[in-house]
Amino acid sequence: MKIFSDRLSDEMKDAGLTQTALATRCGVAQSRVSAWLKGESRPQPRTLEAIANSLGVRAEWLLTGQGERLNEESERIGEAVRRTLPILSNDAANEPDAPLSSLEQLATELRHAGEALTRAAFLVEKLQQKPKTKK
Repeated sequence: MKIFSDRLSDEMKDAGLTQTALATRCGVAQSRVSAWLKGESRPQPRTLEAIANSLGVRAEWLLTGQGERLNEESERIGEAVRRTLPILSNDAANEPDAPLSSLEQLATELRHAGEALTRAAFLVEKLQQKPKTKK
């Protein structure tokens, strides 16, 4: 049975992310990522969310292996591609000029999904930069 470090390693490989790249995206030191991958520690909840968002998976799944693997944005992108590919195949077989409209539709849906991911990344970055208040 896979544990957190295994799932993290697999997802990083799938995403083509190095330890340094993930550390930069999540605002932590590379040594933290290394410790997670070795199973020496686990990330804090806020950092776990940043990791999951960077990898396009759900935090609960990444941590426990339970629940759905992909996050909502990844599912939305996948669904857009699944809906559009048959249209492209059918259009290409019947009308050589028709795929342009299908490609435009796919591009629009992917752009919207990308914009949502950009907004999410911006919010994560802002949360990480928020100064801690003393009590």
